[in-house]
Amino acid sequence: MVTIVNEECLILSMSGMIDTMTLLELAQDMNRIEADKFYIKRLVYVKDVLGVSLKCEDVMYYRTIRPEPEIVIKSALCAFNDFQYGMARMFQAVMESDKRIMEIFKDIESAAQWLNVDADLLRNKSV
Repeated sequence: MVTIVNEECLILSMSGMIDTMTLLELAQDMNRIEADKFYIKRLVYVKDVLGVSLKCEDVMYYRTIRPEPEIVIKSALCAFNDFQYGMARMFQAVMESDKRIMEIFKDIESAAQWLNVDADLLRNKSV
């Protein structure tokens, strides 16, 4: 699920099982939402992910169907346990570029500080 927070920030909330179809649907949603405008700040919130059935190739395919932004995009990935951290690192390794800067955090407050966004705003929108 993608939630627009304000004119520069959005939240990508993921839950349940994440598989190839989930990533494809996310790419389609993001391409639709960002057809005219890229959001420069993102929180990737995966607290409710129960499991992942992905290969590195799936994430690489996701990258090929997501256009490279013309401006710098900052994404804060919130990983709440070791499993989520490992998945976030894989996503970061494949997706990061000169225009896509990503950091991994263990809580919304740290992510919000790095994004320079109100933590309460992110917390309320990510629930």
